[in-house]
Amino acid sequence: MSIFLLEENILLITIYFMKNFSFKYAFVALSFFAASFAFAQNPVKIVGSDIVGDKISKEILAQSNLMGAKCVVEMNGSRDGLNDLKAGKADIAIVAILDSDQFPDGLAAVPFAHQIASIIVNSQNPIEEITIPQLRQIFGSTGEQTDTWSNLGLNNTISLRNIYALSTGFLDNIAVELFKSKCLDGENMSDSVDIKENLEQVVNVIKSTTNAIAIVNVAPNNPGIKALAVAQGGAKPHPFKPTSENIQNGDYPLALHFYLVFDKKNVKRLRPVLQMLLSDNIANGIDKGDLVSAPKNFRKSYSLELDISK
Repeated sequence: MSIFLLEENILLITIYFMKNFSFKYAFVALSFFAASFAFAQNPVKIVGSDIVGDKISKEILAQSNLMGAKCVVEMNGSRDGLNDLKAGKADIAIVAILDSDQFPDGLAAVPFAHQIASIIVNSQNPIEEITIPQLRQIFGSTGEQTDTWSNLGLNNTISLRNIYALSTGFLDNIAVELFKSKCLDGENMSDSVDIKENLEQVVNVIKSTTNAIAIVNVAPNNPGIKALAVAQGGAKPHPFKPTSENIQNGDYPLALHFYLVFDKKNVKRLRPVLQMLLSDNIANGIDKGDLVSAPKNFRKSYSLELDISK
C-alpha cells in the first residue's frame, strides 16, 4: 500500500465514522490508521535468539501484517541481537538472559518465553520429585552414581529394579544441552544412558516401562506420563513442577529464560508491536514450538500497563 493511498484511506474512514457513529469512534479509527502510517514509514526491527526465532518468526510477521505494522525480523542469536539493540540498529531484542547478565539503564526486559528440560517418568512410578544432585547421580558420567530406585528413597516393587535412563541425542536438542549445563556442569552424560533417535521413541519407552526416566523438552500431555517436580538441592530444597508460573518465577531450576528487551524511551512507539508479541496468537506459537510462553495473566497485565505507559 502506497503512502498516498494510506493517507486517503485514513481520511475516508475517519469521515465515515464521523457521519455514522461519533467523534469518539472516529478518533479511534484515526489513531489506528495513524499508527499504521507511522509503522509504514518506520519499520520495527526485531532481532535476537535463533532458538525462539525458528519457532515464531513467521507468526510474528503474519500478526504484524494483520495489524498494519511493518516489522523486520532477523533472529541470528541473543548476543548479536542485544548488541544491535544497544547500538541502535534494532528496536526489540528477544534474548536469553542469565542471572549474571547486566543491562544498561534505560532498557526494559519483559519475560517472553522459556526453554526447559522436563524430567518424565511413567505415571505408575510413585516418585513425584527429584533433586539436581540425584539427577547427576542417574545421568552423570563422573562422581557418585546410582542405578537403582531404592537409592533415591523409594521402598516398593519399583525400588528393586534398576533405573532405565534415556534421552534423545541430537546435537540440536536444546533441552539436553540445558540439562547438561544445569545438572552436569556441562559434562557429557553417562554411557549407560540410552540415547533414542527422537522424542516419539522416548515417549513410547516411558509409557511402557515403569522404571524408566527421561529428559525431554516440554512433557507431552499423555496419561501414561508425568513430569517430576525438581529441586535445586542444598539451600533450595523445595521441589517445583514445570508450570509456566514456576518457570517464570525462577523456581523451576531447569530453565533458560528469554525476554523482550527494548529502550524504555521508545515504549510509546513500540506499544502495538509489544502487545502483539504478548498476544495469545504468539504465545500459542511459542508453546507449539516446544518452548513455554509467559503465563497468560502476566501477559494480559503487562499489556494493560503498556496502555497507560507514557
